[in-house]
Amino acid sequence: MGYRVIAFDLDDTLAVSKSRIDDEMADLLVRLLGEIDVCIISGGRFEQFETQVLRHLSIPLNLRPRLHLMPTCGTPVLPVGRRRLVPGLCRGTFRRISGMRSWPY
Repeated sequence: MGYRVIAFDLDDTLAVSKSRIDDEMADLLVRLLGEIDVCIISGGRFEQFETQVLRHLSIPLNLRPRLHLMPTCGTPVLPVGRRRLVPGLCRGTFRRISGMRSWPY
């Protein structure tokens, strides 16, 4: 069985610490999503992913479920293309990300 996911740390791996990913890295991540699930881990909050990564990626809708974000040391898991989240995510952040008004479980 081959690899099912590849994981990266955000700061000082995909981008210079606290900086956005560059255009080349954005392109490489999108191309990689065409081949395998990608997980990005960071000790920062979800907003860090928004400013450093998500605003700079042009991910086709069919590839979005393959990108997984793990903010705050990986406690919550945020699959970008789905609305399924794990309980480690705080309710306010869940509502803001998903647009849902109630906690799903």
